[in-house]
Amino acid sequence: MTRSRCWIVALVVALGTAPGCITLDDRAGVDVRPDDLARCVPGQTTRQEVLQLLGPPTGYFDTDLLAVLTRFTSPLGEARGATRLDDDVFTYQGIDVRGRAAFFPILFFWVRADFHSRTAIVLFDDAGVVRQVAYREDRS
Repeated sequence: MTRSRCWIVALVVALGTAPGCITLDDRAGVDVRPDDLARCVPGQTTRQEVLQLLGPPTGYFDTDLLAVLTRFTSPLGEARGATRLDDDVFTYQGIDVRGRAAFFPILFFWVRADFHSRTAIVLFDDAGVVRQVAYREDRS
């Protein structure tokens, strides 16, 4: 093998086994904080005011289990059965994911990920007024 071919082969092998690093930073859902929820006062704030303060929820359902189980969606994506404005519970969830992967081909692969989730639940009474607010934050 000629000297120039040896250098080319050495370069290809070096690049093919070079270490690398990948970083991931992603956010999904609705970012609701405890300060935002403090403005949703039980016995005073209406369903419409919650929508104005917090925006559309990531989930909503009726506390009546039969209503939840019998609700379905049409092929056009329209909800049938209970409507969003009639539901008793709004849920808001936001998730942050930060990850890093480092690798050195053939020798090792290392991954680390941190998750941070925030979940808020707003319950309404029969009149459409906030009955209770709950918040939970988890980190891993």
